[in-house]
Amino acid sequence: MIGSFLFVIVFVPFMLLFYLRKHELWKEEEFEEKYGSFLESLIPERKSALFYPIFFIVRRVVIAWQGVYMGEYFLIQIHTLYGMTLLSLFYLISFRPFEDDLM
Repeated sequence: MIGSFLFVIVFVPFMLLFYLRKHELWKEEEFEEKYGSFLESLIPERKSALFYPIFFIVRRVVIAWQGVYMGEYFLIQIHTLYGMTLLSLFYLISFRPFEDDLM
């Protein structure tokens, strides 16, 4: 439990700051070889595209945490997952962070 919260509290802000500070390097080949898998299929011109992989990681940590520690609170799990899915949907419709325009 403590490990997952430490991950979210320490790693996610570090990752966000790292990619925002290196935004101008996103298009360079050397940067893409080292760190490109995190930004794959995202539009490099948009800083808002960085939110999607970070939200994806946070969402997975919350899902895992709920599965392990909140097994008895089914309605809270449903409402949390529903809310996070809606938030993700609103983000995808509003910012369209991917190179392929499927929506």
